[in-house]
Amino acid sequence: MATKIGHDHPLYLSTSDVPRTVQIGIQLTGMENYSLWSRVMTLTFLTKNKLGFIDGSLKRDDFETDLEKKQWDHCNVVVLSWLMNNVSKELVSAILFQSNAVLVWKDLKERFDKDLFTGRVKDIGEVIDGLYILRSHKHLESKEKRSFAATKGHGEVEI
Repeated sequence: MATKIGHDHPLYLSTSDVPRTVQIGIQLTGMENYSLWSRVMTLTFLTKNKLGFIDGSLKRDDFETDLEKKQWDHCNVVVLSWLMNNVSKELVSAILFQSNAVLVWKDLKERFDKDLFTGRVKDIGEVIDGLYILRSHKHLESKEKRSFAATKGHGEVEI
């Protein structure tokens, strides 16, 4: 006999968890509204107990039985449909042929989580004395702090 999945389990889908149920009122269009859209979607996935499908903490390989794997597949498709229903028509095609919600989430983040005014990818540098300083690859990996001094004036930069 199959084990019943409780309402607090991430693989649980209620009768109301169907593709059209998650409509957040904001359609992702690009960099200009990504931050707001991603925050609202994250809160929505959290309330639906499906955050693990977009943050990568709930993987198909975490489950052993065929029944659990099928249920994971079903939940993943529902989460994909929720994502598709909350992006602009121009972005749907980028999601439609993806098979994993976490890959879609990461792709959208990589494409649109940028500083609107400069197009800089967030969290790869820092602003010091009005200059944006990129961290080196080694710096990003080790999270070491380097000190940079920038002088305003004749474009001189001291590192």
